[in-house]
Amino acid sequence: EMMENRGAASCSKCHQTLEHPYQPIIMCYDDERDYGIQMSTCHQCLKYYCANCTDEDGNTYLNDCYTCERRYCKECCATKAGCASCPSKFCPGCLHHNCTNCNAEMCDFCYLEDFGPCDECKLNWCSECNGIDDLYVRHCHTCGVSRCCRECSEKEGVNGVHKCHRCDLQSCDECRMKECQNGNNTCPFCLQMIAPLLFKEIKRLKNRNRSLGRRIQTLEYDKVMLQTRLRGVENRR
Repeated sequence: EMMENRGAASCSKCHQTLEHPYQPIIMCYDDERDYGIQMSTCHQCLKYYCANCTDEDGNTYLNDCYTCERRYCKECCATKAGCASCPSKFCPGCLHHNCTNCNAEMCDFCYLEDFGPCDECKLNWCSECNGIDDLYVRHCHTCGVSRCCRECSEKEGVNGVHKCHRCDLQSCDECRMKECQNGNNTCPFCLQMIAPLLFKEIKRLKNRNRSLGRRIQTLEYDKVMLQTRLRGVENRR
């Protein structure tokens, strides 16, 4: 009722009457109550702006923070913080990640989805630093989960991510080996890349077989001893 009784509002720049100045942008829900901000209102100065008014660069007067979803006008300019890896704008304090190399701020999406962190060393880099050869974090295109920087990918015992220069497949070692073993990947260069892993896997299986063989011998011995005891018990009866 209060919203219905509020008077008309106009754009502070062009003075055009706004059609729905008090329409909220829903941010979250709590016990069926909506929390949000008004669509045409600056969060700081509370002035109204329409969607048609733009500045000299063609940008609208109201800018969204992609983290908290608050809107600020150009005069308040609170959304001046930018992600180093994407063009999105944010409120100061709404960027929670930093590039390990240059300390530039990164948004949650770029940090979690596009540019890191490395599964092994847990370091991450912005889009610019991510192009440096000794820092670049590769993503496995097969499982879409594994990430590993170039330095960690060369370490022994690490599920590194490598790119084949023949078939352009960028995959982690585990996925590449599974694809080759299943016959889904017949690239000779990929087979060459996983050859050391196959040798290690064969060695591991041989060691496991020897361990199982010793275990079987122990169980056979225990079986004979148990049968001997049972016969002794039956003879005493």
